[in-house]
Amino acid sequence: MIANTEPETVPEAALPKKTKVIPPIGHMLLPGLFWAICCFTAGVVVLVFARGWVVSAQSMQVGLIYAAGAALAVWPSVVIARYFVHRSSVWRWAILLFLLLGLTTFFTACLFALQYRTYFSQWHGEPFSQSWMWQQMFTAAGAVYTYIVLGLRLYIPIALAGLFVTSWWLNRLPD
Repeated sequence: MIANTEPETVPEAALPKKTKVIPPIGHMLLPGLFWAICCFTAGVVVLVFARGWVVSAQSMQVGLIYAAGAALAVWPSVVIARYFVHRSSVWRWAILLFLLLGLTTFFTACLFALQYRTYFSQWHGEPFSQSWMWQQMFTAAGAVYTYIVLGLRLYIPIALAGLFVTSWWLNRLPD
């Protein structure tokens, strides 16, 4: 006797609705803009009021680096969170909170490393030589260390409040 090897068909109405892992980009624009503005504001306000900087091109540049790092973190955070949790829930909110925090830190540190590399490149050796590679690596490591030690404090308290609101907002996006 030969066994039936054809798969059984299940009516499509009986299957659970799947969430799109990649949401429309338009749905993420406002929460992403809000998150970038929160990080920009956090950086500039803390520099001006807590550290005594004047509002200048330099403080605005630091704020723009913070905003760019935040803006770059939104899309991957949403995609990864939707991949692991398919419905809007507390778990997706927690994952979004963690991912926004981590990826914003990562992208902002990378942007600071690029800024350091641009500044210190005038003293680096010949491009693509062994010493140049070491100089690139240690310049980036120094930039990331400086950002972690001095730059992460700029997020508190403004961006920390914005992190909770943005995570909640992104969690509430339609599936």
